[in-house]
Amino acid sequence: MYHYESCGLENVWLKNGYTESTTKYGDGVSINDVEGLHCALALEIVHLPRPITAREFRFLRIELDLSQRQLAGLMGLTDQTIAKYEKGQSPITRLADTTLRNFFLESVNQESKVRDLLEELIELDNGISDLEREQETLELDFESGTWHPAAAA
Repeated sequence: MYHYESCGLENVWLKNGYTESTTKYGDGVSINDVEGLHCALALEIVHLPRPITAREFRFLRIELDLSQRQLAGLMGLTDQTIAKYEKGQSPITRLADTTLRNFFLESVNQESKVRDLLEELIELDNGISDLEREQETLELDFESGTWHPAAAA
């Protein structure tokens, strides 16, 4: 069995699905379908009947392709709180544990509205740095007792 630690978890052992080899640079291992392996690991974690650990919390966040800041924003927390959860410096609240598990479960559902939201957030965060963010002018009209976007000029 191979002790797979590259994912950041200490308790993962692979029975098969990998190839060990020796090269002129030393021993190496090739893992089959790493993306599928990580999805299977994440699904195991979200179904555990105990609170998730700091490392598991970080693993799930990374699998969701969310920064600490993005996840904090989705949970109504600070990025420092997320960092403390992941370093084991602060106990992970039951609400944060449950929310992260549900975010992951929703993310693997291809028709999920939460998945669409996460993908939009990731795309926005990956494509725009803080320095590049500009204020756009939002124009609104008040007609017939309701607000709506102004017609383009």
